[in-house]
Amino acid sequence: MLGMSQVVVLERSEPQREALTYLLREAGLKVVAGDDPAVIRDPLILPQVSLIVIGESALAGFRQSVAGWLPRSIPLMVLTEPGSFRGIVQGLCVGASDIVSRDRPAGELISRVRQAMESAEGDRPPPAENRDELLIEIDGRTERINVATEKLLGLVAQVCEDATRLQKRYDAELTQRRRVESALMESEAFYQSLVEALPLAMFRKDLEGRITFANRLLCQALRRPPEEIIGKTDYDLFPKDLAEKYRTDDRRVIETQQDFETTEEFETPEGERRFTHVLKTPVHDASGKTVGIQGVFSDVTDRIRAEAALEQERYLLDSLMRSIPDNIYFKDTEGKYLRINPAKAASSGLKDPKEAIGKSDADFFSPEHAERAKRDEEEVMRTGQPLIGKEERNVYPDGTVRWMSTTKLPLRDRQGQIIGTFGVSRDITQLKQAQDALKEAAEAAEAANKAKSDFLANMSHEIRTPLNAILGMTELVLDTPLTPVQRDYLKLVHESGESLLAVINDILDFSKIEAGKLLLDHAPFDIREFVGDTLKSLGLRAHRKGLELACDIAHNVPAALIGDAHRLRQVVVNLVGNAIKFTEQGEILLSISVESQHDKEVVLHFRVSDTGIGIPADKFETIFGAFEQADRSTTRRFGGTGLGLAISARLVELMQGRIWVESEVGRGSVFHFTAAFALAETDGRQLSASPELLHGLRVLVVDDNSTNRRILAEMLASWGMIPVLAASADEALALLRRQSAEGTPFGLVVTDVNMPGQSGFDLVRSAQNEGGLCRGMVVMLTSGDRADDLETCRQLGVSTYLIKPIKQSELFNAILQALGAAHTEEWKAAALSTERQTSQPLDVLLAEDSSINQKLAVGLLERWGHRVTVANDGVEAVTLAKEFPYDLILMDIQMPEMDGLDATRQIRAWEAERGEHRVIVAMTAHALQGDRERCLEAGMDDYLTKPIRSEQLFQLLERVARGEVRGALSSADQHRAAAAGEPQHCPVDWQHALSTAGGDPQLLQQVAAAFCEEAPLQIRRLRDSFLQQDWKRFERAAHTLKTAFGTFGVAAAQHCAAALERDCKENNPPSSDEPIDVLERHVNAMLAEMQRHLLVPAAVEHR
Repeated sequence: MLGMSQVVVLERSEPQREALTYLLREAGLKVVAGDDPAVIRDPLILPQVSLIVIGESALAGFRQSVAGWLPRSIPLMVLTEPGSFRGIVQGLCVGASDIVSRDRPAGELISRVRQAMESAEGDRPPPAENRDELLIEIDGRTERINVATEKLLGLVAQVCEDATRLQKRYDAELTQRRRVESALMESEAFYQSLVEALPLAMFRKDLEGRITFANRLLCQALRRPPEEIIGKTDYDLFPKDLAEKYRTDDRRVIETQQDFETTEEFETPEGERRFTHVLKTPVHDASGKTVGIQGVFSDVTDRIRAEAALEQERYLLDSLMRSIPDNIYFKDTEGKYLRINPAKAASSGLKDPKEAIGKSDADFFSPEHAERAKRDEEEVMRTGQPLIGKEERNVYPDGTVRWMSTTKLPLRDRQGQIIGTFGVSRDITQLKQAQDALKEAAEAAEAANKAKSDFLANMSHEIRTPLNAILGMTELVLDTPLTPVQRDYLKLVHESGESLLAVINDILDFSKIEAGKLLLDHAPFDIREFVGDTLKSLGLRAHRKGLELACDIAHNVPAALIGDAHRLRQVVVNLVGNAIKFTEQGEILLSISVESQHDKEVVLHFRVSDTGIGIPADKFETIFGAFEQADRSTTRRFGGTGLGLAISARLVELMQGRIWVESEVGRGSVFHFTAAFALAETDGRQLSASPELLHGLRVLVVDDNSTNRRILAEMLASWGMIPVLAASADEALALLRRQSAEGTPFGLVVTDVNMPGQSGFDLVRSAQNEGGLCRGMVVMLTSGDRADDLETCRQLGVSTYLIKPIKQSELFNAILQALGAAHTEEWKAAALSTERQTSQPLDVLLAEDSSINQKLAVGLLERWGHRVTVANDGVEAVTLAKEFPYDLILMDIQMPEMDGLDATRQIRAWEAERGEHRVIVAMTAHALQGDRERCLEAGMDDYLTKPIRSEQLFQLLERVARGEVRGALSSADQHRAAAAGEPQHCPVDWQHALSTAGGDPQLLQQVAAAFCEEAPLQIRRLRDSFLQQDWKRFERAAHTLKTAFGTFGVAAAQHCAAALERDCKENNPPSSDEPIDVLERHVNAMLAEMQRHLLVPAAVEHR
């Protein structure tokens, strides 16, 4: 029957039902399983049932629907939950044959099932109500159980056993649970710390979108505390449109069960636009059911911006690579191309720049070019230094030749390691062609310029030769008796010749400037003396037109300067000459002030103002151009080439200055220019006198011109005198009468001759006629063209007169002369000089080829008690130096046969072999920068510039006598010596010459006689060497004349000779003999002056 029976399993839990069904069937039993007890009512099943196994969860339903009618022959087995007393009681209530705990082993469970089936042939136990009644309260309800005592005890024992077993199991599970909880807490803490430590904002939401978790960064991002975030939805935290978007994203994650990732842009409360990266994923519970979403987001604004910037840089780089016409390329360490730009691809015959990747120069150029490029790149990588602007001649495979300017730099990675080279090559083929063409054009221009210079030189020579004859012969004829008509004609011829000569000079100067061959000289000069001498030559022209010509030099203008006085004179003469030319009445004023001054340099501001015709404003710029004048009609009316201002502008530029004009038509013009000069040390010879003589002396100044009165007053006041000004002779007479009546007559009267109304002479006559109103001395200011003024002065007893415009030194000397002290101080100094005797006589070797300088030096040295031997050239100096141990050798630098530098070197070499040393001091007219250094390098002990001053020479000798070999005179002394001197208004500055001769008139007479003999010879040597183009001889003659002119203080001639000497040294000899003519005129004038006074020492003294 057991094989025919079925087991019915009633279990509400499907997993437990299936597990039990599977177990019974594996045991070979036929099983019908379900969760509804009604299955037993099936008439087809009930007859086959041999056992009903009821789970504890199905007992309640079984009792209600089946227990009352089920046949007692069918046994019941109840499966209770482990330790469930309720299940046991309910099993007893339904009359279960066996009650088994569900956790019993499977084998035991199958065995007890079979036992229950085998007992099915007997009746199952009667219901509890048929037995002894037992009341049990379960879950608040009383259950009545009738059961046999032994049965009940067995069940109790089973329950106790189960309870004990369950207790042990529970204890073990509790221990395990505590371990799990501890681990879970540790994991939770780790998870929490990890979540809070991550640089990400994290959150979780449930299915309704409520936030269930938010980490610290999320709270910071939302700027809310956790309690204001947990339990809230996006609608509580964000704007509606943004919350809708977030909710849509959340639903997509829940519905698709796919991760969602995006980058979103948002705006902060401060209005800043920022970016976040968001990742959302679904969240499941333990059973796999979706319970919400979780997400992380991070601020990626910096990354987005960096990526945008990087993208922009890449775009710019790509744009540059595409648009730059130069060849750009990157190579690795093996010279293979990594990248090139389209221009490089096109020049290499490639359609796509990518075609060059992996190739080298050998694939595109000749082997020679590729090898040369490789060497350059290896050098760049080896040194890490760039190769810049290398010009290369590239020959392409098709034979095309291109010139490239190439720059290569090391290519480095982020760590700074060199990983290749970066190059840029520019096609300069057209530039090279243009340079070649420019070079050819420059050579052609140079040839044309040389041809022009040669032409101008030849024309100058051809024109000057007959012109010199015309001027010279005209001057000679003018000195002979002539009729008035003849004299007028010859004067016109002479003036025309002078004008033609000026035009030629302008053209030659402009040509030299344009060719860049005009160099400035740098020699010391006195600015006040220079300006005075310059205006003297222009005063006659101004006075002939009835114009006042005055000069106003600010008191702070340094006197001693270093510069090119000759070229400065050229500018001043041009500007003042133009002012005279274009002014019909009024005055012309030259003003000089300091523009700026530094330690060793001063910038002077020159202003030439006139009251002439003026210049239109639109001509201010053009008048400084070549051959330009403000009005073409001026050429016809006033003459001129239009080169004067152009030359002046160029000269001012060479003097580091600028020139400009201010003018108003009909009211006159003011020409300005600035020029920079080096400062020279003064020699202490200032215009001063003893306070007893001039200080506090009242001087009456009479001049109708207010500018002249102001300038004279400033001069007089600077010497401590008290000037009183009068604008006319009548006003002056009134002042003379008043001061005479008060018993305080003027000590000096300085008056102009030519004044409206009464003249200066009328003033003196009236003063004399009124009983000696003019008791003091009178200094008369007269114009140069008034031939009878000198005679009138003698008749009136005026012993001192000056030709306007006057120099400050002239007025000073004239005042001293008028007061009877003209040379008192000077002759005192001269007497001291001549009375000097050396502390120790020396043997001196004088190496000098100029007889003038020989006489001067020998005279001074012998007067001071020294013994002198003369060598006429360098060869003789070397020979004499070897024959006798001289205490001092005075060595001229420029001498025939052997110059002073070579002579010094030979003497020093000879001395080195013997351990000797002679003191050698240079005497030279070279005063340019570097001359002193060259002398010292040659072995000389010191350096003196010519003309040699007696005071300097005496100091040098005393130093040598005391054993002070070096540093005899400082360079400052040299500049003071060069800047000294006050040339008088005559061809010779006798005062300067007398000082040079140590104050000895007799020695000066000897030196002058030597000049009269030698100077004409040197002029002839200049002319001969010019015609023979023997420039060394020409240079020596110019040097000798330069020294001679310096001895007599003829600065203009000295500068001219110095310029000729310098030009020869620089291989730029004169192209015409015009400078020789200038020097010859100076020499002739000096000879005439010396012939008048050479034999009359008193005349020298008088001057």
